Amino acid sequence: MTPDQPQEIQFKIEVPEEETNGRYSNFLSVWSSPHDFTLDFAVTGPGLPPETGGPIVVPTRVVARIKIPLALAESVLQALARQVSVFEAQAGQPIPRLDDKTTVYPPEDPQ
Repeated sequence: MTPDQPQEIQFKIEVPEEETNGRYSNFLSVWSSPHDFTLDFAVTGPGLPPETGGPIVVPTRVVARIKIPLALAESVLQALARQVSVFEAQAGQPIPRLDDKTTVYPPEDPQ
């Protein structure tokens, strides 16, 4: 390697033992400041009946709050899109959308 060539970088990702199972989330709220994006991953509970014509209230508990710098946002989107494509290719069908009630997961056995 010559002095003007950049040195290769490898990241060694270590997951703390208490985080190996991850955390389940079925709700995401994203907001931003002038410096970063905040992603609140949460779990929703059953909706509560509306009060006199008001909206249905769904209790939502944040299980993880992740802050990322603005410069990382585009890379996060690209990485997620790449993984969705890989998953869909392996599953043989698209990931169901929240408003799509016809897609079944896991895929049914074609036989």
